Formats: sequence, structure tokens, C-alpha cells
Amino acid sequence: MARILSGGRSVAVAGTHGKTTTTSMTTHALRAGGENPTALIGGELNDIGSNVVLSSSDLFVAEADESDRSLLHLDPLAAVVTNVEFDHPDFYSSLEDVMETFEKFVRKLPAEGHLVTCADDANCMELAALAPCPVTTYGIGAGDLRAEPVSSNSYVLYEDGEERGLVELGVHGRHNMLNSLAAAGIARWLGHDAHAAARSLGDFGGVRRRFQLKGIKDGIRVVDDYAHHPTELSATLEVARATSSPEGRVVAVFQPHRYSRTRTLYREFGEALTAADAVLVTEVYGAGEMPQPGVSGKLIVDAVCESRTPERPDVYYVPDGHDIATVLRSISHPDDTVLTMGAGDISRAGDEFLAALG
Repeated sequence: MARILSGGRSVAVAGTHGKTTTTSMTTHALRAGGENPTALIGGELNDIGSNVVLSSSDLFVAEADESDRSLLHLDPLAAVVTNVEFDHPDFYSSLEDVMETFEKFVRKLPAEGHLVTCADDANCMELAALAPCPVTTYGIGAGDLRAEPVSSNSYVLYEDGEERGLVELGVHGRHNMLNSLAAAGIARWLGHDAHAAARSLGDFGGVRRRFQLKGIKDGIRVVDDYAHHPTELSATLEVARATSSPEGRVVAVFQPHRYSRTRTLYREFGEALTAADAVLVTEVYGAGEMPQPGVSGKLIVDAVCESRTPERPDVYYVPDGHDIATVLRSISHPDDTVLTMGAGDISRAGDEFLAALG
């Protein structure tokens, strides 16, 4: 990938959260605008059933992975940084350590290049100040491209302070509004109309395992999502709430990913999960890590129970993932949204639950 991005009009999409969706949206918007980019995406685009789009043009869009600093091997002409938070404690020791990697990445951009980054994120704005090239900022609170939300999937776009018009997205959530603004920012840099680029995302079909509807049976909606960081859980639960029936509940099923992340962020996971009406937590998906003494899904269950949230959700610790469907059958009701979340194999629990419903 480093060789691919070393020439032509190359764009690398980086950030702690939202890389895959933003890369996908950018690809979608550019194709809608008449471009023919090659795209390398970290997830499967629902529209085409693949994570790769090939072309013979000089335009490349690729997801840049910070988890092991591999993004520092890339030399794109332009970059997106969606946000910066502490994650991957198996590799980074602190937020400062993460920021150092992103600072090196941004400083490598050429003077004739471009940076698109989020004005709502203080860490991103620190990076913007270091950029050796022009910068486009975006956000809901501020930015060159700013969204004024109307609903969970629509907003009024403001460009350089001037109202451009309504944008309706094919996906929901404030985080996806931000992702769409980033895509519009790259399109604008390439000479396309930002409002047209954002509006083109009205038929964006999403990405596999990003709030993916698995099925509806007996009035119960089952959705699957890749969320595996507290911030991602909060964003996904917000969308679930916004798109659920007023009479229904949000039932969150969470599989922690990696012992190192669970050990470091279990309190934050517990706090995020209090946004659900009921919570099932299963055992940690190690992803190659060896188990650590005292680190299990029970840490997160206890964190939910210890939360100071006035109305704590019902919480269930289900260590064996094969038991999840049985528990869900006993607690779920028509109009509920059952939301499986995690970067491991938790999506199978939703499939098993749908099969159990008959």
C-alpha cells in the first residue's frame, strides 16, 4: 500500500474511530462526482460486496492503520484524521504516545498536499496547527464545513459560514455526519462541490458490521456492529436509540476485544453501556493475546453495576457466547432492538438468536 500511495492523487484516511466508514464514504462521494478512484478499505462496502475498488486512474483512497504505527510508512498527498483517542494499549502507553504517531504522520504531508480534520476534536486541532500544508476543518460545533443536525441522519451544511442546504444520509448518527463531512472535505480539495458530495451519501449503503441489520423476527430487530472502544459503543447505542421504536428497548450484547484493552478501559466500557436498557457481556475475545489474571468480561459487568447513572440497565454476565441466544429469548420483547457489538466473533450470537426465534 505504501507504494500505491507514493504517487498520484493519494488520500490516506486515519484516526482512532471512523476510518473505515470515512474511507468508504469518500470513495462513494468521489465516484458519484465522476471520479474513478482505487480504494483500499478496512471493511466490506455493502454496495459492492468488497473492500477493494480497482481502477486505472491516478486517484487512490486508502485506510491508514495507526494500531501498530504502520501509517508512518505511507506518503500520501492528502490525509484525513477523523479523531485521536487513546486505544491499542497493547502497543501504546498513553494518549501522548498515540499523539506522537499522528504528529509524525501529519508532519510528513507535502506542502502541496492537504489535511482534512475534525474541528470538534481538540487533539485534531493540535495536529492541524502542525500541518505543513493547507487544512480543511469540519465539525458539528465548528469548522470550514459544519453540520447543523436536523435529525439522526440529516443536517444543514454550512461551508465557510454560508448555508449550502440540507443533506440526508443513508446512515444514522452524529458520528456519521462527521464522517460525511470529512468525505466532502476531500471532494472539495479535489475540486468538487462539497454540498453535492455530501448529498451523494443519501444512497450510501454502509459498511459490513457497521450498524448492519441482520434481521427482524417476532418484532425484534437484530443489528450487528464492530464497535469495540467505549466511544464507539456510545455512538452505536445513540443510533440504536434514535432508530428504535419508542415502545421498544435497546438490548446491548457486548464481547470485549483483547485483554489489554479490557484491563485499561473497563470502567469506560461500563459507563458507555449504561445507555442501553439491558446489557449482556460475554467473555473477552483475546485476538491472539494470552488471558490475564483478573481480566474478564465480569470487570465490565461490575463497572455497569457501579455506575452512578440514575437508571442502570439490567445486566447479565454470559461467559459462554453460545448461551447468549437463550438469554436473549428470555428477556427480549417485540419492538426491542438487540445490538451485538465487538471486533471478535460476536455477530454469530445475533445469527443464533434469529435462528432460535424460528
